[in-house]
Amino acid sequence: MEVKALKDKVNELMVNQHHMLEAIKYLSDKVEEMTKNENCGKSDVKDILESQTMIDEIIVKNSDDIESIKKTKEENAAAIKILDTKIDKVREEIEMTKNCIKDKTEKAKSELKLKKPSNSIKCNLCEESFNLFSNLENHIKKAHEDYQQFKCDQCEKTFVLKWRLRKHMNLHNINVSHPCHYFNNGKKCPFEDLGCK
Repeated sequence: MEVKALKDKVNELMVNQHHMLEAIKYLSDKVEEMTKNENCGKSDVKDILESQTMIDEIIVKNSDDIESIKKTKEENAAAIKILDTKIDKVREEIEMTKNCIKDKTEKAKSELKLKKPSNSIKCNLCEESFNLFSNLENHIKKAHEDYQQFKCDQCEKTFVLKWRLRKHMNLHNINVSHPCHYFNNGKKCPFEDLGCK
């Protein structure tokens, strides 16, 4: 039996109980009236008997309905127990998956920590290696006083690396948009002192 049908059945029982209480009150009033009045007629007795019959029918119907609801409740309890078992299994699987993901993530992190950044950019003047061009440029400016400077013929700026000069020359060309995201977003470029702009 579905939940809605079960609720409807309980509501019906409550309505029946209300009718039964009204009938009992009516009978009680009639019996009290008959005891006060010794001249009660056959119609009064007939009303009482009909009301008693109606109450008996409601009691029998309510008893059957109550048994049906108890049976449905027991069936639902069994189904709920099965669902609870399935939910517990799913929770266990989720927890195992979370632990597996956590273990794999921690393993990947530890492997990354073991790997050192590659210093693939070498200084031509002393063979020291760097992982960023900006680090190489700063090194050359500080460690090598006699480094070759690349000079812009339009604005007199100088650069440590030739590719930086070529990039800078694009600023003077009106048809070429500036590829620097710092410049395009109106922010100060951290590489400006290396001649980026």
